[in-house]
Amino acid sequence: MSNDSTPRKVTAREAITKVLVKNEATSKKNAMKVPAIIEAVLKTRNLSLTGDNKGQTVYSILYSDNKKADGDFKNVGKGLFILNPKRKSAKPKPAAAKPAAATPAAA
Repeated sequence: MSNDSTPRKVTAREAITKVLVKNEATSKKNAMKVPAIIEAVLKTRNLSLTGDNKGQTVYSILYSDNKKADGDFKNVGKGLFILNPKRKSAKPKPAAAKPAAATPAAA
């Protein structure tokens, strides 16, 4: 039996994305400094991070993801990050393939 009342754990990547989305919506400046991102992420409820140095893990995720062209986060200055407009998760998911409609033959 599964306990449906137990909230799902939030991954660090999901928490970082939520923090940057919230910042993007509420701030005139889109970019956030790493210490501010770490502070906000560590306040996230049900965070799945474990270990002694959670801040270093968040930092590592930001910088390693920045190296990917379609990664979620983009470094726009010294210690400043935004959501990458080219990120995979921002792209709409393709609709289910529909069978091609038969086209009438040209007369």
